[in-house]
Amino acid sequence: MVCCKKQNKLNDNYLDKIHSHIDLKQLELLERQFILDCIAVRKICDDYSKANPKHGSIIPPYNGQLDPYAKSYFESLNIQKLLEKNGQVSF
Repeated sequence: MVCCKKQNKLNDNYLDKIHSHIDLKQLELLERQFILDCIAVRKICDDYSKANPKHGSIIPPYNGQLDPYAKSYFESLNIQKLLEKNGQVSF
C-alpha cells in the first residue's frame, strides 16, 4: 500500500511539472500508443537484410565526399592523390 501511495505521489509531481493542455486520460492513451522507433527500425532492417539490392534500408548510405562539413578534407592535395590512386573520384 505504501508503494502505491508513493507511486501516485510521483505521478502527481510529474504531472504538476508538465505544462500541457492534455488531461490525464489523454496522456495515458498517448503513453500506451507510443512505439519505440528503434524497435520498428530493427524490424524493417531485419526484414530487408536478406534482400538484394537493399531498397528497404532505413539509414541511407553515407558518402563523405558529398558531406559539406568534410569538404575541406577531401579538397586537400594528399587526399585528392589518394582518391585518384584508389580510383575514387572526388566531387
